[in-house]
Amino acid sequence: MTDPEIFAVAQFNGVRFDGGRLDLESIQELVAYKRVIVDTAKWLFLEDNPDRARVPKGFERSFSLALTQVEDGSARAELLRVEDPEQLAFSGHGHDDYFELARTRINKVIEDASNGTELKEVPIPLLQILVQLGTTLGPEESLEFMRRGADNGPRYDRRVRRKISLEITEQYEEQLEEFGVIVGVDLERGTFSARLAGGRRWEGTFRTEDRDNLTQALDKKGYCRLQATVTYKQGGVQTRLELEDIEPLTLDGPDFESRLTELATLKNGWLDGSGLKPVAAKIAVMRDLLRLMVWDFGFIAPHLYPTESGFIRAEWTAEQWEVSLEIGLDAIHVGHALNDETDDEEILMENPTIKDTIQFIGQFVGHDPVFEQVFGDG
Repeated sequence: MTDPEIFAVAQFNGVRFDGGRLDLESIQELVAYKRVIVDTAKWLFLEDNPDRARVPKGFERSFSLALTQVEDGSARAELLRVEDPEQLAFSGHGHDDYFELARTRINKVIEDASNGTELKEVPIPLLQILVQLGTTLGPEESLEFMRRGADNGPRYDRRVRRKISLEITEQYEEQLEEFGVIVGVDLERGTFSARLAGGRRWEGTFRTEDRDNLTQALDKKGYCRLQATVTYKQGGVQTRLELEDIEPLTLDGPDFESRLTELATLKNGWLDGSGLKPVAAKIAVMRDLLRLMVWDFGFIAPHLYPTESGFIRAEWTAEQWEVSLEIGLDAIHVGHALNDETDDEEILMENPTIKDTIQFIGQFVGHDPVFEQVFGDG
């Protein structure tokens, strides 16, 4: 057995992986990566040896990868390779071996797909191997496999997986989940439209069993969790979006969107002749933060108040804690928590990031399990 080496470093990108947290789904991607390397190496060997029907005995066992560490502060995992002398028999290219050649080959295909390069010359068997990757990645997530010491590598995401898949089949389906408001329903045509968080829109069809839920959501103008299947044809053109499920969001606490709209109408002097009108930019920052907290992480919605200085203040009561968040000068988040029983006090750090702010409030305010997956227990 020779000395181990770092075969690849896997970099996971996306909010789910902030802080270097890898959940069990991300580990599945590492297992798939090994499978892709082995399958590609076998394919390369058989391409070089057309007289053989299968690879030699022990070929697959000669390659082993282990997760050795996750670098502090990042979702970057080192994959350790332990070689076996038996492996040397499978080298047909000088000092290289088929597993290293497989790594180089798949990186090139991923890079070409990510850059929009045509994949017509890539053999179908190799493309079929590569779609084993990325099955757990969300819409805003990606995965890079790079050499140790590199800052980045070829980026594999849903768009790349779609492009590769459409080289193999005439159409490709993806399952999506979004938060949004139903803004239109055509019962005769069986179509709907939704405004999603961030201003994007969905236009698509729905099933008969979702008819009542859609019309109720349209009437209430409330936020919903939407799941849909999107179909693409070759060239990456979307051909169909079909709603699979709609779930109205039952938010504890007040309707923050309506309250922010109400606060935006205040004029100077709203507080007995004093009090500046809330600054539009502060309202926009608070709206974006609360959409993340309430929609994505299931926080209880806060009560919202204007301040005399023209800022916006959010307040929560969570058991013995009184928690507040204020959007102050230069859109800086000012967070504070006071324990009514012990007088203990917690203050959000200076110049916090959005992640810092959400993590601070989440220590005290009720939230969905997805918060723990992203931020951990504290």
